[in-house]
Amino acid sequence: MFTNIYHIGYLTEDIASAIEFYLKIYDAELISEAVSATGGKMAFLKVGNTEVEFIESPDRVREAGKGNLLLDHVGYLVDDIDAAVATLRAKGIKFMTEAPYTNPRGHRLIYADAATTQGVRLHLTYTGA
Repeated sequence: MFTNIYHIGYLTEDIASAIEFYLKIYDAELISEAVSATGGKMAFLKVGNTEVEFIESPDRVREAGKGNLLLDHVGYLVDDIDAAVATLRAKGIKFMTEAPYTNPRGHRLIYADAATTQGVRLHLTYTGA
């Protein structure tokens, strides 16, 4: 069902600082910046063969008290998101929305309900590739 990791998502207090750090320290490539459906700033970077997503959420980061970057979720790639959702639902996994939606990069995704994944925030993603 899973074909690869789509990206690793971090919450950050300061998205510009997080981007600058990854560009300088990890020789990352900035892929895109966007605004989420809830109005927050987002950025996607390429680090080697892995994508990293930053979501600016100062309140959540400060609440955790662990520095400027806080691991938020892992996105998994799937070949057929509708089939993957059906398979996982049959195994008892619930989702945060009824159906997948399209993110700012044009990819279809759906978040699992962490209450049914032992507390892990993850989403399934279909890129169309």
